[in-house]
Amino acid sequence: MALAQRKPLTYADYLALPESNSRYELINGEFWLMAGAGRLHQRTVGEMSRQLGNQLNGKPCRLFLAPFDVRLAEVHDATDFESNVVQPDLLVVCDARKETSTGLKGAPDIAIEIVSPNGSARDLVVKRRLYERAGVVEYWVFDPEGRTLHRHHLQNGAYVLDVVIGRGVLAFHSMPLHIDFDAIECAEGFVYPDDMF
Repeated sequence: MALAQRKPLTYADYLALPESNSRYELINGEFWLMAGAGRLHQRTVGEMSRQLGNQLNGKPCRLFLAPFDVRLAEVHDATDFESNVVQPDLLVVCDARKETSTGLKGAPDIAIEIVSPNGSARDLVVKRRLYERAGVVEYWVFDPEGRTLHRHHLQNGAYVLDVVIGRGVLAFHSMPLHIDFDAIECAEGFVYPDDMF
């Protein structure tokens, strides 16, 4: 849910937020409250990070996990006054020059969001558009409850989307990485329908 405010906010406003247990993202100059992560969300992030971390070990690309500020500038943004600060659940960065002491300044190569309850519209619409504009090469959104995976990859500056079931080993388009979704815990009582996709 976006919080009401009078003017477009920037990274400077984000840094001025008071310390609290709530976490926010700044998207298109508006603060958005982040939902708390449940058990299945955490287990999914943990398993994906284990798999990707093992594959990236000894490679130049690096894996980061939220909370990790990713500052994405729009054309009109001044330096250090970006109007977007997001925290993807997992991200892969191959250009160490983008890393700062507090996060990342610029687009990651891969961003992965694990859908939280009531968060799918933001991940599938608002953040998808933002990541596409920013040039995030590949963006995956996984719903661990329904096992649905939306895979976006840039082609000629626009995202190409395919929707699949998170089952078996699925590879990334942009680099030789994959995730074995059979190793990711299913929601209690979940059964794969025969006619699913």
